[in-house]
Amino acid sequence: MAIPKLNSSIRVTHVGTATAIIELDNLTILTDPYFSPEGTEWIGKSGAKLVNSYQPPLGLEDLPPIDLILLSHEDHKDNLDDLGRTLLNGRHVFTTVDGARNLAPRKAVRGMKPWETVSLQIGGGPRYEITATPCQHLPGGECIGFIITAEHFGASDGKPNAVYFSGDTVYIEELAKIKDRFHTSMALFSLGKAMVPKPGGGMLQITMDSEQAVRLMHDIEPDIVIPLHFEGWSLFKEGKDAIEMVVKEQGVEDKFKFLAPGREPGGAETVIGNTQDEESRDAAASSDYRFSMEEFSTPSTGWQLDDFVLDPGYVASREELRCLMLNTAQTAPPSPVHGDSFISGLDVHGSEDRLLAQHETSHLLSQGRRIEYLKNYISQVAPWLDMFDSSRAFGLQVPLLAQTSPALLCAILAISARQKERKEASDGKSTPHKSFDSLELYQEAIRLLTPLLQAHDQAVIPICVILCCLEMMSASARDWRRHLEGCAALFDAFEVHGFCGGLLQAVFWCHARMDLCGALISDGTQSTIIPPVAWLPPGTDESDARQYFKNAQSPDMHANYAVYLCAKACELVSDRTHHDELGVPNGCTAEVFLSRWTSLWDDLQAWVYDRPNELLPLQTIESQPFPQILYLHWAAISSNQLYHTACILMLSSMPRRRDPISGLTGSSIWHAKRICGISLTNPHQGCLNNAIQPLWLAGRLLSHESEHTILVDLIRDIESTTGWGTCWRIPDLGAAWGYSIRKSSRSKHAHLSHPQNTGMG
Repeated sequence: MAIPKLNSSIRVTHVGTATAIIELDNLTILTDPYFSPEGTEWIGKSGAKLVNSYQPPLGLEDLPPIDLILLSHEDHKDNLDDLGRTLLNGRHVFTTVDGARNLAPRKAVRGMKPWETVSLQIGGGPRYEITATPCQHLPGGECIGFIITAEHFGASDGKPNAVYFSGDTVYIEELAKIKDRFHTSMALFSLGKAMVPKPGGGMLQITMDSEQAVRLMHDIEPDIVIPLHFEGWSLFKEGKDAIEMVVKEQGVEDKFKFLAPGREPGGAETVIGNTQDEESRDAAASSDYRFSMEEFSTPSTGWQLDDFVLDPGYVASREELRCLMLNTAQTAPPSPVHGDSFISGLDVHGSEDRLLAQHETSHLLSQGRRIEYLKNYISQVAPWLDMFDSSRAFGLQVPLLAQTSPALLCAILAISARQKERKEASDGKSTPHKSFDSLELYQEAIRLLTPLLQAHDQAVIPICVILCCLEMMSASARDWRRHLEGCAALFDAFEVHGFCGGLLQAVFWCHARMDLCGALISDGTQSTIIPPVAWLPPGTDESDARQYFKNAQSPDMHANYAVYLCAKACELVSDRTHHDELGVPNGCTAEVFLSRWTSLWDDLQAWVYDRPNELLPLQTIESQPFPQILYLHWAAISSNQLYHTACILMLSSMPRRRDPISGLTGSSIWHAKRICGISLTNPHQGCLNNAIQPLWLAGRLLSHESEHTILVDLIRDIESTTGWGTCWRIPDLGAAWGYSIRKSSRSKHAHLSHPQNTGMG
């Protein structure tokens, strides 16, 4: 089986007809959406009766969050049915010019002409180029195919690697031009030899047959072809067996890969990663094309999703919220935020409106356990969000604003309920199949939030960030960036950054810490969604960042500076990885990398030197196997951990031409043990749940079984104490250590020994 040359991961799921899910890194694409049940009948424009004889294996509720829809044409029901049409709202859609006009007034639908190219970037993700290709389908109708490229896909033979979706077309010679401009790593061909009656009699072929598919394959020379659109409809005259027979006769069966519809074992999906190495491609081919060639460490595939995340109602609501946020960001007028001027959107004007809002919030609190959830939010949840904010914006200001904002109140009740549900489940106090108060509150918050989003009200930002935190509490680590993208887009649209002042500044830094966690999860393959330069005021030179943070004269902002520097370390490692491993021409040459590395290392050491008293340890005890380092200030705990985390990242990628770092700061093990010691000594909940990624990076460097046992016990304690999912990192550590750690029977942190000596530092 041939393997595509593509410096990226890709997964394809064939749903049926021409409907496929294409997952390219963090971009999820849906082609020609059709989801109507078996037996559905349509009368086409040609007068042909269309009868669907198959049941789509996936329904709308089974779909992953969709970023982009490639719609070859909108006027044929087998390419866009009524169910599929509901997916177009609030999403990026590329289709024909005529189709875009017919789908108006959807603002995110873009009509394209053949060979036109448009650029697409969602959130802070990579930029993709979409090129329309010509089709010949029904006379008088418009239809296009699509080519997807991106800089990080790399190139072959001097041409950009690409993924091609043919759309409904017969063979036309013009498509041979694809080879002149692109290296087609994967092609999805709509086949089936669809035949419809001609107006004057006879039959007209409107999609490729197998011989035409082979001819087009020779023209554009794709690495692999995935056939679509060949079963389930009465107008298809060539099914899978006929296509397989022809491609075998032509001697190209190694180029064609049929996927069983749906997500099921045995060929339903194809997963591809970096496949430039010929030996690796050959080895992968032997596994029947169901493999991952990703060369970098990824979060555990053993992640156990709880019933909340799997609930169809939650999945639909989460996707609705994400689409609403992205659509709001795309259509919002420029409106820079200054201080707390935006709060007017939360604080209802007029005595009558205020009384109505207060009545609604009082009614919300009178139901069930909601007063209990509010108390839990203030005492347990808000400290997570306020970790680097001594003014306690989430703990004080947000609850006060929620008195007159039902949407904000529902959001804080929802996240509190979710935290309690997870803690109770870990304590064995609830069953996994019980109903979720948090889901009801989450959905109500979205309902109340929707008109604010549609009105481009800046008051949505703290509400959306709180709901994002709720989502990430149970989310798979692989999906973290997806949950963050909507909020990142809102920050960009409303020009919110780390120095904008007031509540929104606190909200931004809360999101920035989660964004950094997502970058750390990627283990060197990705930076933060919001690039660190965008954390600074617009127009700021990054060389002035240190002075900006210093001018703030605040322990909180010095702690946030550690978040920024750690994000810069992730960015640097990611840039170097993409340049060296993936061949991305991002300018991170050896000379540039050395310069950036040296400058960032100096900034990190300056951060330690410049720490205000509030961020210094109250006491340090050099015990074994981990030191005990006690801090008084909340922000001191995590900011010092992030300093050590950034140092580990930097030391692991130190340029060869750089002289070794002398002293303890040049030891990754020293930094790793301090990360562990800080979490073991400081049980503040907000700092514990933010410590999981630093602990994972540190844990991989530990070599003694006693250290491993302590760390695994700590990770389990964090999940049971905070409600945040953390235990998924234990199998990852076991993989790094080469064995699994069973749960210890010892009491929490009882393994710390007596101090050997004491010092300040």
